[in-house]
Amino acid sequence: MALQKELWSPVISENLFRGIEAIRMVATDDAIYREAKTIHLPSAGTAPSVTVGNTSYPVSIVERTDQEVTYDLTNFEIGPVRVGWADALQLSYDKLNSVVNDFMGNLSERIAAKLTLDMYHYTAGAYVTTTGADVAGHATGATGNRKSLIGANVRSAAELMTKQKVAITDRYLLLDYAMFWQLVGDLSYGTYRADVAINAAGFNQLTMPLYGFTVIEMPFIGYATSAGVVRAYGNAGGTTDVAFGLAVQKQCASYAFTDLQMFDGEGRPEYFGDLLSASIYGGAKYRRYDKKGVIPIIQGS
Repeated sequence: MALQKELWSPVISENLFRGIEAIRMVATDDAIYREAKTIHLPSAGTAPSVTVGNTSYPVSIVERTDQEVTYDLTNFEIGPVRVGWADALQLSYDKLNSVVNDFMGNLSERIAAKLTLDMYHYTAGAYVTTTGADVAGHATGATGNRKSLIGANVRSAAELMTKQKVAITDRYLLLDYAMFWQLVGDLSYGTYRADVAINAAGFNQLTMPLYGFTVIEMPFIGYATSAGVVRAYGNAGGTTDVAFGLAVQKQCASYAFTDLQMFDGEGRPEYFGDLLSASIYGGAKYRRYDKKGVIPIIQGS
């Protein structure tokens, strides 16, 4: 029997990651302050009242009390990963380059998850609850049904944002995979044509604005308890947990992160190969003390 030749493709199927490109689109870049551990964003206090037809002088003197929003930059690290010297000889693909792609992608996705969680808030009168048909809960640990996201809920978020006197330009709606396709399903049966296309950052996006929002799908936005308390990324969650999306006006949310720093331990004798690791500092927050312009859309039960 003849021996059969074995052939290996020179291209490896890479791990799939998506991340901070969407954050760049929807929030204000504070990168000029990225060398600081904490970023302080001054926020104007309550404006003085206007009088009409006043005839009594002198007028009472008031002083405006301003506030600030702060957020910290934290470190995100990946690795070290060993790449053996023999890999360069025996593998048909470039494993070193593949590991670097892992670093770039995995850090991007993890940072994006942290940033959307940091932008979230639970403020009375400043969030919208979904009201659609029952669907299975998809938050980690959730059981039972939740209300699906429908177009009417997006309209409510737009109305609330306008009530807040937030600019009508640069409005975005970030949704996880489940809430995004719930919305598409609702819109597809109405007069609105819910076409989906890939945007420049590589994310699914509705081709037409919806009530002024550019609607973008991301792998993860965030989960919260039924009382609105945000869950940390990777938390096991609870049976009554809910997912949320974020309606954001670009000037009302902030982010900052450093350039990626790669560390390369080349030719390490004790490891018979190279070591790679990488790190980046970053953070995000709603930009205003009153939290206007960032509206969570939270699953109803």
